[in-house]
Amino acid sequence: MKREKEPPAALVLLGLASLFWLFIGVYLMKIHGVEDPVLIVAYVVLVSMIWIITGLISRFALYHLCGWVGLVFCYGWLLHHQLASIQWITLELSWVPLAIVFCWMSWMVHEKSRQSGFVFFIVGLIVWYMPELYGMLYSEQYGEMTVQWLLLGKIMVEAALLFFFRKKWTEWVVF
Repeated sequence: MKREKEPPAALVLLGLASLFWLFIGVYLMKIHGVEDPVLIVAYVVLVSMIWIITGLISRFALYHLCGWVGLVFCYGWLLHHQLASIQWITLELSWVPLAIVFCWMSWMVHEKSRQSGFVFFIVGLIVWYMPELYGMLYSEQYGEMTVQWLLLGKIMVEAALLFFFRKKWTEWVVF
């Protein structure tokens, strides 16, 4: 009912309730002695999946996006803890194909649901820059200038791709 009358207030209330649900679950797990990071990440995955489903059903793009971002960060946690030594090429190969898949999914669903296509496009862009974000967090291992040059190179590649395909993506990104 609040969504019809006051959409911004509904989004704020829904966002606060969702964040409360996420943080209170993790807090309750810690209170009851569940300190295993795998279980906490599994809980975040469950909450993210529920956000995605709820966002799709209620047609809240921001909710849908937050669910995917939660899953992306869980994937990043998994990569960080499962790979013994992360070389730069391994890091890029772990994220870039996923970014391509999200952008491809956005292209595939944009005619049926512009909102979902936009969400997948944004998630694809976020995932595209995840190796550089990881590199910034561990810049002493990779070198600060290396991370900056790779980020600049990726921005140039993305700009060239966006310019080359500008007739395609501008018609379906705007909803």
